[in-house]
Amino acid sequence: MSSDVFEIRGNDDFQQLKPEWNDLLSRSPCNVPFLRHEWISQWSECFSHENERTTIIASDGGKLLFGLPLIETSIGRGPIALRVLQSSTNSHSFRFHYLADQSRSDVLQDVLQYLHGRRNWHMLQLSYVPLGDYSLNQFLRSAEEMGFTACVKPMFDTAVLLISGSWEDHQAGLKKSFKKTMRRQDKRMKELGDVCVETLEDRNDVLAALPEAFDIERRSWKGESGSAIACQPNLVQFYTALAESTSQLGWMRLSFLKIGDARTAFEFAFEYDRRFFSIKIGFDSEQYGALSVGRRLVHESVGRCFQQGLQEYDFVGAYSSAQEYWQPMTRPVGWVYIYNQKVLSKLHHLGEFRVKPLIKNVIRPKRD
Repeated sequence: MSSDVFEIRGNDDFQQLKPEWNDLLSRSPCNVPFLRHEWISQWSECFSHENERTTIIASDGGKLLFGLPLIETSIGRGPIALRVLQSSTNSHSFRFHYLADQSRSDVLQDVLQYLHGRRNWHMLQLSYVPLGDYSLNQFLRSAEEMGFTACVKPMFDTAVLLISGSWEDHQAGLKKSFKKTMRRQDKRMKELGDVCVETLEDRNDVLAALPEAFDIERRSWKGESGSAIACQPNLVQFYTALAESTSQLGWMRLSFLKIGDARTAFEFAFEYDRRFFSIKIGFDSEQYGALSVGRRLVHESVGRCFQQGLQEYDFVGAYSSAQEYWQPMTRPVGWVYIYNQKVLSKLHHLGEFRVKPLIKNVIRPKRD
């Protein structure tokens, strides 16, 4: 069996793939919302240019079997420019993987054969890829067998809490110091007013409340640093478009922790395929920072996952010590590099995987 492998460029042809794309994602090794057609489309509109976009696809008899959305870019200029096929990702992407029908392992060979004959590229670079899964390892082995150089480099660990048992039992296993701190802060919150969580799912309710969520985030250190959503028009556009499309699909969850009538913290999240993805947490540190209102909101969301019988609470971003309170497990996320045998490809590989690590080892402070 063999498949037809080719590329589609720009937006129009990609839009026509929507039903097939999402159906293929449901049969793929990494079924996450960040690879849905809606997410890729809105990401591309906000963060890339039309003439940069290209998507490698494979089909057999008209059935979509493989999809890889990319940005075609370069490092350097002129004859020494390194041509890069880069994943459609940035710091607002969280996870990335190719889409592939798991019943057709031959398709990966067909795609690699296509890349072998493709002109004008030196490196395929994918970021935010979950490392260690069987499909990815198979792809890397096949690439090496075909003469490519395949490398992996860790980016960070991400935290995922597996939901099992009851919420009461899970809470009982949390650290006593954490539970004591939570009780003390709860008491202080209740002195200011009734404490509750408000969760919005309806499209109109979500869109009406979203500007207030953005403003809450702006009233934290993110506003001071300029990294808050409200500080960047393209981020406002991106997250508003996501909220609209995902609320129509039924998996948008915009939650607020309220003290009295005041919304003090928010969580922008998706409930997708029986998993909860916590995309953004923001809190008003100007007035409520000492009460850890963001942490309290996460605690309530985790409890709701237990009560609704979901499978996972995914913290999504890089693991931090603040997440250890709920005793999650960690999973590695990283970069994947596929190099062909051109001179510039070999030079970049040498610099990235030989010279840079050597320099880091030399300048790293010696430990006693």
